[in-house]
Amino acid sequence: MEADQILFADKVKDLATRVGVVTTTSPLVDYEALKALAKLAADAEERDRELNKQIAAHEQLLADAQDVLENIDLAVAELARAFPAWVDTSSLGALRKAVNTATAVIVDRDRRADLEKSLKSLLELDSVDEASAALAGATQTGLQAELNEVSADLEGIEHRYKAAIEARTNADQQLRAIGGDADVALLVERKTTLELEMQETALRHLELSLGHRLAETAIRRYRDEHRSAMMQATETAFAELTNSAYSKLQTQIDGASETLLALDASGMAKQAQDMSKGTRFQLYLALRAAAYEQLADQGAALPFFCDDIFETFDEERTRSACRLMQRIGRRGQAIYLTHHQHVVDIARDVCGENVQIHSIAS
Repeated sequence: MEADQILFADKVKDLATRVGVVTTTSPLVDYEALKALAKLAADAEERDRELNKQIAAHEQLLADAQDVLENIDLAVAELARAFPAWVDTSSLGALRKAVNTATAVIVDRDRRADLEKSLKSLLELDSVDEASAALAGATQTGLQAELNEVSADLEGIEHRYKAAIEARTNADQQLRAIGGDADVALLVERKTTLELEMQETALRHLELSLGHRLAETAIRRYRDEHRSAMMQATETAFAELTNSAYSKLQTQIDGASETLLALDASGMAKQAQDMSKGTRFQLYLALRAAAYEQLADQGAALPFFCDDIFETFDEERTRSACRLMQRIGRRGQAIYLTHHQHVVDIARDVCGENVQIHSIAS
């Protein structure tokens, strides 16, 4: 037993020396220290296995994410190949803008094709060139006058048509109520006459109805051709007032009317009610400025009045608005009423000697 104890003490001391444990005079104390150290090593080994599992799992997630990114890059590259080389598709934002622009172009082309088809159908022609030739020399004033005349004639014919139907109904009733041969022949003759009159009225109604539709189409075409200049001028002024936050304007057919849309920098279309109050004011000012330019081109240089429309503008947009007023002032007289001193200061800074300030006592 003593030999075993001595052997145990030697083994414990040897093991403690190898693992760097400071020995004591008690082999049992050294054994407990070695036992605790062994437990720590076992726990560390278990922790190491768990960490390796987590690392492997995260590496797999990373690989999956890289596969997803590669698939996205491939999809983006595939979409980008559909666009010409001059179209910017270098980023997702640029690609989205290109797609939005392409969508708008497709919609415009479809709308143009539908309008051309309707125009050719109304005019019973084979091509748009023939329709243009048929409407050559027409003016909006002349077409409007013709439309008014046709509308008045059409209304009168409709009354006559209804009266003829009523007369025919009465004749049928009278025919069913009588029994004499002479009266029947007379009523049949009267019925035939009324039917012929109804046929003539119906044909006249058809001619005037077709003329009315052709006149409406011609007026719409004339308005579209002459509206493009004002639309371009409004678009330029609106882009300047918003510091290019909105770069394009377009219209959208809504039944018998049209809705004005503004496209922001990302290609998103907004109606006026979807804009902020300040942006709506800027769109209103751009429309007024474009209309003023058209009047000035026609030789009508009237005063251009604004009453504190800049109050919702920030400083940069107020500067842009002052530059717009200065440009209007070169062709006529631009008058702006305000009770904000900072607007006066900005106008002086932007326009310099080209602005005259008049203080009005309250």
